[in-house]
Amino acid sequence: MKVAGNERFGMKLDLVKHLLQQREDASWVLCKKKMLEALALEKSTSPISLLEVGCGLGMDVLDMAVAMGKSQYGGKIVGVDFNTAMIN
Repeated sequence: MKVAGNERFGMKLDLVKHLLQQREDASWVLCKKKMLEALALEKSTSPISLLEVGCGLGMDVLDMAVAMGKSQYGGKIVGVDFNTAMIN
């Protein structure tokens, strides 16, 4: 039995489907909104470099890039994930 990746306890989890469903949950959406507000990327006073480890589908990376683009300084963001199915 595989204990890493997307199989645990003999059950296979569709990670992409799971993450997409998770993003529809109201509490999850609120959490992500608070995360973006706390980062205040649009208010940066210099260029920013961010690395998101375990980015999954990269949806937060895109949201952060949009916020970063509202700053006059901009920056760069990179998202990485161990599971290639997430980012392909």
